[in-house]
Amino acid sequence: TSGEGDGTLVVEATENTSIEKREGTITFKSLAGFSTLTVVQEGVEPVFEVGPDTLSFTYKSTSAVLTVTSNQSWKVSTDDSWLSLSSTGDMYGPIVSVQATENTTSTSREGAVTFTAGDSTYVVPVTQTARTLSVDTESLTFTSAGGSQTITVEGDSPFDVTSDANWLTLDIRGTSVVVKAAANTPITEREALIIVSASGLSEGTISQTISVTQEAAAPT
Repeated sequence: TSGEGDGTLVVEATENTSIEKREGTITFKSLAGFSTLTVVQEGVEPVFEVGPDTLSFTYKSTSAVLTVTSNQSWKVSTDDSWLSLSSTGDMYGPIVSVQATENTTSTSREGAVTFTAGDSTYVVPVTQTARTLSVDTESLTFTSAGGSQTITVEGDSPFDVTSDANWLTLDIRGTSVVVKAAANTPITEREALIIVSASGLSEGTISQTISVTQEAAAPT
């Protein structure tokens, strides 16, 4: 554009949707020479949000989604071998899927998913429970005649059951264990242990112990 004498130059700038500021120059040319005006436009305020703030998994292999709201590029990572990450599209996509492998240990575990955006770091804590296992009784008592009783197993773990006595028969029926005791013919009381334990563990043990007592036969 051009002008003559005193005047006003109106400078219009389009919207800057980037977080980076930008610069331009306006050069004035006259008989007296050149004059340059530097124009600076600030960027928008950085926005970076992740939800939810934390992730919690059961012991089973499962996944959850983190939603990202950002106007800048970002990266995501984890140092935990039991977690894997994937995102929709490229790493500028709005969703990150977090996959947890099955926890086959006897203890819960903790990890983290870390986002970096510019100079900022955002950490999402991740927890995964261990299997749970409990029984509805700590002891069983049989008469000398024997018989059967039922133990109810509670929790979210598959389980095995064993006994140290050959006079006991154990039968798993869903989440219950039917315990059958043979008749005790001697005139002495006898005792045994039943152990209900989580199956498929790679490390540690989760178990419950039930004590069993059978009355002695009556003297003749």
